Amino acid sequence: MRANPTAYGFAANAGTISCAQDPACSANGATTGLENQYISPENIHFTGKANTIFAAYVANQLNAPLTIGPQGELGQAAGLGFSSTLIDFLSAERRRNMAMSVPATFTADLPGRTAPPVTIPVQVGSLLSVFALGTYLNVDRTAQNRAGGTIGNTFSADFGGVTAGLMYQATPNLVLGPAFNYLNTSVDLRGLTNGRIDMDSFQGAGFASLSFPDFFADVVGTYGRNNYNLDRPGVVNDRLTAAPSGDTFTVAARTGYLFDFGTFRAGPVGEVAAVSKQVKPDASGNMEIEIVSSNAPKKRPDPEDAAGAAEIRSLLDGIEAQFIADVARGRKTTTAKVREGFGRGGAVVGAAAVAAGMADRVQSQAASLTELTRTAAAERRANADRSGAAGRQVR
Repeated sequence: MRANPTAYGFAANAGTISCAQDPACSANGATTGLENQYISPENIHFTGKANTIFAAYVANQLNAPLTIGPQGELGQAAGLGFSSTLIDFLSAERRRNMAMSVPATFTADLPGRTAPPVTIPVQVGSLLSVFALGTYLNVDRTAQNRAGGTIGNTFSADFGGVTAGLMYQATPNLVLGPAFNYLNTSVDLRGLTNGRIDMDSFQGAGFASLSFPDFFADVVGTYGRNNYNLDRPGVVNDRLTAAPSGDTFTVAARTGYLFDFGTFRAGPVGEVAAVSKQVKPDASGNMEIEIVSSNAPKKRPDPEDAAGAAEIRSLLDGIEAQFIADVARGRKTTTAKVREGFGRGGAVVGAAAVAAGMADRVQSQAASLTELTRTAAAERRANADRSGAAGRQVR
């Protein structure tokens, strides 16, 4: 700030002088707000405006690692999308490669012969096969169509990825295999959020597909790593960035039984998917629960509860009473004067602090350092004199 004070809204000379060194400011700058044109009121403390900027930077440091709500949804969608793609692919391959069979009702036309056993391989004529699938999707939500919505809910997103895998015909009715998925996601959040989320998702899976003439079952298990790059507005007209990561685990299954009605088949088909869910917006997604002993109910008072807030305030009042007593003793005044005339929790600086009895005088930083140097030198001389006198007495 001192190198370029105007960039932060201070006066051009705020980096070299304080309010006390400007006659126009030193007279009544604390009451008119003129001192906030400077970084320091007296080259010792900082002005309210400078402290506000410091607080904003601290807030940036605290907020930078925090996550953005939609990123958890993106990670969850990546896992579900991968497992759903594999489940649908296995069903499509089953229908494409289903071997023709002779229904049992037609065996009457074939005297002395029974219907041969029917198998339904997913890949015909080969034990191993490779597959690859590509995906691209663009979503642009420029209007809010829900009642009470605002433009702050609009966004645009791009999804692009590839899935590749290997299928192995373990038995005529069973196919096993692994698969890999890479998904790149970019989301621009509009409105007040004005943030951006980029996600690279790397996922692996194992799957199994069991097929019979009247029954089938598919199961897929996936595990993935999601790497995020987050960018969003800070509180000092800047941008905050973070690079968190998270894991996704899903299990999906589909099964069905088909009844043969001659010209067509019908039956119930069921599908289920399970996915991990982030329960708290932090890096690990863990929820912490604290339990206190029966005889210590006041160990963790709830600040949102009236009784809990009263308990916390009681503790603060006790600390404050001790502090006020020490200040009154040090300033040689009464505790009542400290409570009523020493700012009541606010900041009092410069001449106003001297007038209130909170300080002895206002002086420059150089004068304060000189005085401290003299005091330290005098203390060293006194210690040396005491040591010399003690030595003479011993001899």
